[in-house]
Amino acid sequence: MRSFGGSLKPVPIQEPVLQLWGAHDEALSSALATRMDRARWTPHPQSRLVMLDATHWILHDKPKEVNEAILKFVQQ
Repeated sequence: MRSFGGSLKPVPIQEPVLQLWGAHDEALSSALATRMDRARWTPHPQSRLVMLDATHWILHDKPKEVNEAILKFVQQ
């Protein structure tokens, strides 16, 4: 989210959101992903969190799994 000189006012995303997260991410812990209030920020019922057995660099660690998750998500 961006703030252009005003206060930061979060707006929920109304479209389906796919979050891909590395379970072994040292920069952004998996606890952060599971603690986020997805019902508030990504309320769409088709929004998904996919936790991969990867680090912060999920595209490098698990390219096939990332592609499969994206394809499955967009085909729904």
